[in-house]
Amino acid sequence: QKYSDHEVNIANHTGVLNVHCGIGSGKMVGVHTSDYQEEEGLEEEEQAVELRREYLFLGDAINQVSKAGTVATDGEVVISPEALICLASCCEVPNAMIDCGQPVCIASRGTTFLDLKLATETTTTDLQPLLPPDEELPVYEKLRRHCRRLDRTSLSRLHLQAALYVHPVVRGDVWDSNFDSNPMTGESAAAIGGDVEEIKQRHHTEAELRSVFTMFIKAMVDPTITGDWEADNSLFATLRNIMHLTCRELERFSGQIRQFIVDDKGVVLIAVFGLRGSTFSDLVASNALPACFAIQRALKSSGIDCRIGGTFGKVYCGVVGGLRRHEFSVMGAPVNLAARLMDSPLNNGILADENVKNQASGWTFKSLKPVKAKGYDKPVGTFICILRQTLVSSRKLYLPP
Repeated sequence: QKYSDHEVNIANHTGVLNVHCGIGSGKMVGVHTSDYQEEEGLEEEEQAVELRREYLFLGDAINQVSKAGTVATDGEVVISPEALICLASCCEVPNAMIDCGQPVCIASRGTTFLDLKLATETTTTDLQPLLPPDEELPVYEKLRRHCRRLDRTSLSRLHLQAALYVHPVVRGDVWDSNFDSNPMTGESAAAIGGDVEEIKQRHHTEAELRSVFTMFIKAMVDPTITGDWEADNSLFATLRNIMHLTCRELERFSGQIRQFIVDDKGVVLIAVFGLRGSTFSDLVASNALPACFAIQRALKSSGIDCRIGGTFGKVYCGVVGGLRRHEFSVMGAPVNLAARLMDSPLNNGILADENVKNQASGWTFKSLKPVKAKGYDKPVGTFICILRQTLVSSRKLYLPP
């Protein structure tokens, strides 16, 4: 209700914020996937040096949320049939809603279609706090106190483990500016919380518009959790292998992974070229497109097919979120288009937009029918990237026909 038709004013520009929400219910599994450095003499993945981590959520509830969220329009909350049954244990839910077997809208802007009286009367057991209740301290102060109890070795390891989940651009900026004080005393204010205005200023400084190649990679694997230990462990190993192979090829061509997620589109990795640390002349032809083929070939060698959508254009690159919970993101119409090209029924390998074609001298493309895309005034040209036989940059990598 709060964020339906909610007016926002930033830098004298007024806009209207609307949200729509999907709700699901079911057993979930959290999986840590990581990229690791292949060192000579180390045979086991667990012995290698980790370079980057992502945390994935798997389970049927993800599919439920995706279906319900697709049905929801601005200002609506739509719930899956499975979640509605759970909700019926604490709310008065009309039988017609339960019997329909489809996602249903339970709230729209200021209107709720459920009787929440039962929910307010239901007694629940309070969760036990991690710290004694008499310590009425802010979360970050509690965290700071906890870190002060750690020795230097433990604190350094905690710092390193947490940094593995952070985008390399942000990780480099934070380490350069915030971690030059004594980690034992917690005197680096910006490291855990810090001065609000200082953090705001840093976020504003880091935000920028850049010309970026965005790559969406869909690994053609079924992420369903079966409950069978052997089958699920095999899936987890496959996800770790996808992460490792993709990151390895991106590193070879100086690209960066933005995110690894499992959602309604399936198993998807988002990668970018053109951020700080990965900007080059002839970026698309010499780095981004060769990386697309290299990733496709690396996954294929492990028995994993994939579909890749690539676009080039100006996007927002910077931190999104609040002061205490935020992440580095890449946002804009080219990003949305890359996702659409990846998931296009016409995509049998690598699909690109017209900007990529214009930037990729020496490459061969097959034209497809233009598509209407969000954020573009006119239909956008789409192209299949077919072949490049010449040497790529100084890496002497021959791409397959």
